[in-house]
Amino acid sequence: AVIKVPMLLNEAKFLGLKFMAIRWVLTVIAIIIFSWISAKIIKDEDLPGEVLTHPGLHINREACMGCTLCAKNYPALFEIKGKKADIKAYGQKSFDLEHLQSTIEACPVHAIEYFEG
Repeated sequence: AVIKVPMLLNEAKFLGLKFMAIRWVLTVIAIIIFSWISAKIIKDEDLPGEVLTHPGLHINREACMGCTLCAKNYPALFEIKGKKADIKAYGQKSFDLEHLQSTIEACPVHAIEYFEG
């Protein structure tokens, strides 16, 4: 939240410092209570997010913006299909993990993930 000092000073001038102090204390208490209630209701597993559970190379096509950096950096492994990055069939072929890591780090939206199992 943005604290607008001139606005608060103007309110304090008309409403009084005692009122402003009470309002501030009640606001802080309300924030603490609502955060406690939210923590009890909302669990980490309720929050959206994809967790990789199987090994391999994955591209989040929804996050991909089609910048083609992956295909330019590692053309043997990545290609562009329908304006989005795609993984070429690599089967059991091994690939250069250092090259892959630099390609993953080059992705501006972090859409590429690799999980070793």
